[in-house]
Amino acid sequence: MKNNEPLKTIKNKEVTKKKLVWAVGEIIKTEGFVALKSASKVARIAGVDRKLIGRYFGGLNQLIEAYVVENDYWILFTEKINDLLKSNNYPGSKELITSILQNQYTYFLSDKDMQRLILWACAEMVWSHSS
Repeated sequence: MKNNEPLKTIKNKEVTKKKLVWAVGEIIKTEGFVALKSASKVARIAGVDRKLIGRYFGGLNQLIEAYVVENDYWILFTEKINDLLKSNNYPGSKELITSILQNQYTYFLSDKDMQRLILWACAEMVWSHSS
């Protein structure tokens, strides 16, 4: 085994994970969320073995969750705001939060994929509570 093989494996793992997350996005964009029922389909679009979804993410639902986290504007900025507000008494915090919320609203209005994602998440919550 060469010295750089473990590093290559880590790099390949990260590339594969990115391909899988990308494939979830492609399916959502082309066929909608209802088409995300098959790990095999996601793996085929990503060009990787289906078993890697379980190995790297734990399953299809966790892969979808990784896609949501990576692409969710609100989660990313909420974490940054919380860190900023906890780190010091920011004098313009009210203005900052107002600006961020306005930007989030504008983003949501303009991004059809995010609108579908929110709708799908709401529907999932309703379905899970009705059974």
